[in-house]
Amino acid sequence: MLDASEGNLSPIVPVLRFRRRVLQLAREKYGEDEGERFDPTLAAEHLTSEGGLKIDAETLRRWMREEGLWRLGTQPRVSAQLKPSPLFRVAACAAP
Repeated sequence: MLDASEGNLSPIVPVLRFRRRVLQLAREKYGEDEGERFDPTLAAEHLTSEGGLKIDAETLRRWMREEGLWRLGTQPRVSAQLKPSPLFRVAACAAP
């Protein structure tokens, strides 16, 4: 009697191939050097729009960390700095 799965690939093989392809594209297209790397969220968006590879940003983040392409806390955070409003300055100056 033959095994029903004989000659078929393991169900994990397509996932591993997909992972390998995603990480290869992330390395090639979205930066190898630390200063020019895309963060995983932006890379996932680009992979979906340009490469047609739909992947969740958190999954990509985990895979990139495992491959050494992304480290927590080493990438600079770019955020808008809030400036005090002119009304705040007037109220601060008028305080007794």
